[in-house]
Order: sequence, then structure tokens, then C-alpha cells
Amino acid sequence: MPGNAYAHYRIGGRSVSYPLLFERVSVNPYNAKIEQTRRISDLSWLEIITGSMRPLHTGDFVGLSLKLVYFFFGILLTMMVFSGMMIWSKRTFRDTAAVLRERKIKQQPNEQMNPQIPAYALNKGESA
Repeated sequence: MPGNAYAHYRIGGRSVSYPLLFERVSVNPYNAKIEQTRRISDLSWLEIITGSMRPLHTGDFVGLSLKLVYFFFGILLTMMVFSGMMIWSKRTFRDTAAVLRERKIKQQPNEQMNPQIPAYALNKGESA
């Protein structure tokens, strides 16, 4: 409905050739003439791109079937991210444990060393 008694009716709908954007028509309520049209061919390339972003992002230009496809691929991407994080964390924990084990083995004194002199007190190449 128009905002006041002198305003035009605005009718809009999705384009057949490009369903991401709306086309609009303004109709004079007193003589039923079309006063203004806003077709896709009248839009600049910037208006077409910015107007197409929301329908592509939300998937609301085809219907429920496209939203279900978007949902499926969203779940698939989420599962890929979590599996990648699990693989990375297991590998990192395993490698970190191996490095810590090697450090612990290197820090243990040999049986040939004098037990009264701590291993850290000896210089490299020096034995007790």
C-alpha cells in the first residue's frame, strides 16, 4: 500500500532471467499507468554485484532445495575442519611426546659415571 493518498503503488518481483535481484514497477493508482520501471538492465554492475551477495549468501533465491544443499555442504565443511584439527593435534601431541622422551633420555646419567657427581656438573667430553 502507498504511504499516502498521492503515492504510487510499487510492485516488485524476482526477474525471470536473473533470479537474484528484484525488478520493480511504480503504478499510478488514479489512471493505472506505469510511471516508473526499475529493471535489471537499468542497474549498474556495482548494484548487480552488491544486490546479488545476500541471496547467494543465504541461498534464498531458489527455495528450500537450495537451502538443503547449502546445509549439506556446510555440515561437510565443518566435518572437514574438525577432522583436520584432530589429525593435526594427534600428530603434534605425538611429536611433542617423542621430543620430550628424547630429552629425558639425554639427561639421564650413564651407568659409568660416578653417582656422586651430578651429570649437569660435568663438562662435555669429561667423565667422572
